[in-house]
Amino acid sequence: MQSILSPYSFPDLPTLFRPVLHQTSPIAAEHLKQHLREAEVVLAQTVGKAPTRRWIYTPDGRLNHVSLEQLQQLDAARFALFAEESLEGLDDPTGGGCPEAPLSFTCAITVSTSSGRSTGYVLDSGIQDRIEELAGPDGGRSALQRLFAETAMIREEVPSRTDRIVAIGLPPLWQPRPRLTKLLFSGLRDAPWLRTFTPRQGLARLAEQVEPSERRIRFVVPRLVNEPPDDYFEQIVEAHEIIEAFRTVQPPQSLLQRLTRTTLVGESRLWWTDPVLLLQGERYAAEAADAGQRELDKITVGGSDEITLTSRRAEIPVEVFNDANYDVSVTVRIRSSDLRLDETFARTVQAQGLHQLSVDVAAPSSGIFTVFVTVETPNGRRIDGKEVQVRSTEFNEIALGLTFGALAFLVLFYITRAIRNRRGPEAETTP
Repeated sequence: MQSILSPYSFPDLPTLFRPVLHQTSPIAAEHLKQHLREAEVVLAQTVGKAPTRRWIYTPDGRLNHVSLEQLQQLDAARFALFAEESLEGLDDPTGGGCPEAPLSFTCAITVSTSSGRSTGYVLDSGIQDRIEELAGPDGGRSALQRLFAETAMIREEVPSRTDRIVAIGLPPLWQPRPRLTKLLFSGLRDAPWLRTFTPRQGLARLAEQVEPSERRIRFVVPRLVNEPPDDYFEQIVEAHEIIEAFRTVQPPQSLLQRLTRTTLVGESRLWWTDPVLLLQGERYAAEAADAGQRELDKITVGGSDEITLTSRRAEIPVEVFNDANYDVSVTVRIRSSDLRLDETFARTVQAQGLHQLSVDVAAPSSGIFTVFVTVETPNGRRIDGKEVQVRSTEFNEIALGLTFGALAFLVLFYITRAIRNRRGPEAETTP
């Protein structure tokens, strides 16, 4: 027996890292990190110890270049199982390095990206078809016999060699009858043309006789026929962005974990099998987003909407309220183009508490100026904000001097003019 780590909720990684979604969602790598972390936590809680990240089995072995690269950057997938559709076609028609030209690809492979190298197996498409039949509604002894017949035919392709391994991946959520399960595993154990190995043991055995074949992984893999439309993933992306912003305010770990897991469950491809299930999966993401936003909405900006300054320089008070029952870390930003003001403060607001702060301002003249106050998560997502009208009654000394100078000039001008007009008639009447 060998335990292998798999992403938390059975997501389809090529879909998660599809170029259109990866470009619009820079936190796709964080999704993957969360999937691995939560899988490790759940397994450690249930079986006592989680398997390492060295071996990774993604759903059906589906991977593309960017998802494998991200796994390698997370120190994962040193070893993996690959779907044939995830790999480029063979350049070498004799088998790309396999010891014999294969009808079935039964040698180990290595796949390289700029982040590392992964070694593993390619899942045989014929075997996987027989497994799907076994898990279907008509699966029974006849389906089981076809599966064993497929393995026997692979053996008979090159019966003299013992350095060939075929990997079998069982379908997700398969719940066979106990009798069928017993027949499957006892048949794999007792078939005279088969020997069973763990994936690790198989690689060790092959390494003694032949080097793994080099294969290239595709940048784009075929889309699944039941893949949801893009708006389904847009809801998931929005949920992740809200939860990631909520993470930065440092809420209780238990609350954050619940919302994170709910969002990750929404990414599972197991919802895609039925339109009703698809709606249910979408609700998981929507409910996680709504719950995270409700928590953020408990953080608000208070204080007066209008402030009067009686001198040129003064302080503007700002209040931040936290109605949550836990402390939060936020960023408060105060800005005004009129007052040449742009100040940012990192603050912690206590549970069910109020935090007050103030900022110095200098009014360039009398008048009304607008100050924008926003409270944001530490990663920059806006939580709440308001506009504060700042009324300055301080006279502008220069403007006041110019005004009085202009008034004095006008008074002097009109007095002089009146005197001249008066002297004019007097001069005309003098003999």
